[in-house]
Amino acid sequence: MSDYKKPGNSSHSSKSSIKNRAVVNKLKKEISPVFIISFFVLVIIIIGCLLFTLVKKPASPALKSKTLYLKAEKEQEKLKVQTFTDKPQTKSEKPNYPTKEEKKQKHSQSSKTTQTQTQTHTHTSTAQQSNNYINKFVSSPKEWQPINPGLREATNRLKNLVYGGKPQTLHELNILENTSYYSAYSEKKRNPLWVAYRLDYFKGQNKHSRPGKFITDFRTKARISPGVYSKTGYDRGHMCPNSAIAARYGKQGQIETFLMSNICPQKPELNRKVWERLERLEEGYANKFGGIWIITGPIFDQHVEILNQQVEIPDAFFKILIDEDKGRVRVLPFIVPQKVTGKEILNEFLTSVDEIEKQTGLDFFTPMDKEFQDKLESFVPPKTMWN
Repeated sequence: MSDYKKPGNSSHSSKSSIKNRAVVNKLKKEISPVFIISFFVLVIIIIGCLLFTLVKKPASPALKSKTLYLKAEKEQEKLKVQTFTDKPQTKSEKPNYPTKEEKKQKHSQSSKTTQTQTQTHTHTSTAQQSNNYINKFVSSPKEWQPINPGLREATNRLKNLVYGGKPQTLHELNILENTSYYSAYSEKKRNPLWVAYRLDYFKGQNKHSRPGKFITDFRTKARISPGVYSKTGYDRGHMCPNSAIAARYGKQGQIETFLMSNICPQKPELNRKVWERLERLEEGYANKFGGIWIITGPIFDQHVEILNQQVEIPDAFFKILIDEDKGRVRVLPFIVPQKVTGKEILNEFLTSVDEIEKQTGLDFFTPMDKEFQDKLESFVPPKTMWN
């Protein structure tokens, strides 16, 4: 009885097993190549990761800092930083300056053209606003002094941006060259002690929008972050202006004005009112006379006050406007205190270059003949401006 098998069971089970083996063999044929390839790819990836881990070196702090700087550059477009040099320009590089008559003729022609054009917008241009600001002033004939070849050569040596060459001083300064200006940075005070630039004639409006961020200047040892000024009650005050530079030197020149080596702490009433009016004044003169030079910077007294334990706060600021014509030069010097209401007229801040030198320890226009340098620097403009 134990050997008894029901009829039909054996053939049915054998058919099922044959069918199952066929399915399994078919699956093996389909799956095996995929599985083998996947397995080898996985092994290669694992080996590659192990080799990369063994070979890769950790990034140094300097490299990490550099990476952060490059990211900031990408946000604000590429910033070209040139190396400072005292090599004089060749004759072909020296700019040709228009005479006084050419300047006036050019200005009168542009005025006539402007009057004949149809007004297509309601707002006036920056140049028009600046010119309206200076039309009511007249100048004194005693202010002009002759220049010598040494003064012109010293100016050309620094790309025609620093009039008379670098101001002499006992301060240790880091001279930073940019496309549109020079900055003499004090690592001790973490401020630029002087900034120099030139504004040429420009008709129209600045078409470049204001950059969204200030930039740490990694050429300085201090490497001040823009965040140092946050919630302190002080503005990040431009020494070399944003708008006028953007109009004349383009986007790259504008971005350079947002480097922290061009920034000083300024009270809002100064930065947004008096300083802004001074910037409009210098731009107006540049358009009226065909071009002027400007040297500007902070003034510190003996009472030291530090912003966020990093940046020394200036007590005042100076600005020297320089005009040259027919081998003569004249200056318009200002000293503006940190604490102002913003309602003052600019005439109140007129002074002499001698007074600025006394308060800053800087010595301007040293290549100039001593006799004429003394006359130029001791002259205090009357309560009037240039015509």
